[in-house]
Amino acid sequence: MRIPRIVVLLLVGLCAPTLQSGCFSNGQAKVKAEALARWEGVRAGMALQLAEQQFHNGQLDRARQTLLQATGTQANDARLYLLLARVMFELQDLPAAQAHQLEHHPGQEQV
Repeated sequence: MRIPRIVVLLLVGLCAPTLQSGCFSNGQAKVKAEALARWEGVRAGMALQLAEQQFHNGQLDRARQTLLQATGTQANDARLYLLLARVMFELQDLPAAQAHQLEHHPGQEQV
């Protein structure tokens, strides 16, 4: 009994990615990590724009929530913390700002 050529090609097409994944897994992991870092940067930028709009429209509580969520995932973006400081200053919530600072940066002393 002879196996039709189309079946053989189909099986090879299905099995080839499985075999290649072992060979290129290190490169794929690096590319995936870089893509994830870029995506997190984009998300932080979008959250920053949203929080800026909320801040300028007087929605200070919403801006604070947006920024707190964004700093939870993108803790290295200084722009988020600068706007968060401005929002908390406008809310006259300096103790919460200091508590948030100590929570995320415990080694620093209060000023």
